Amino acid sequence: MSKSFLFLAVLCLGSLVNGQCVNPKQRPEIRSLSPEQRVRFFKALDQLRNNGELDRLSKLHVDNADTIHGHP
Repeated sequence: MSKSFLFLAVLCLGSLVNGQCVNPKQRPEIRSLSPEQRVRFFKALDQLRNNGELDRLSKLHVDNADTIHGHP
């Protein structure tokens, strides 16, 4: 299994049919979040920054940008 396919599978949370996402999750617009949801979001983002996971995910995105954005 290629790294790109694995990334897409994780991105689609395992909802792949013939290599395509089925019922992908929609991200809410940040301005539509309640104050509690916004606090939780930023706390989670801070945790990702502090433990180095955000850097790892950013590198994964850059390394697979062509595949992610549909440019082979």
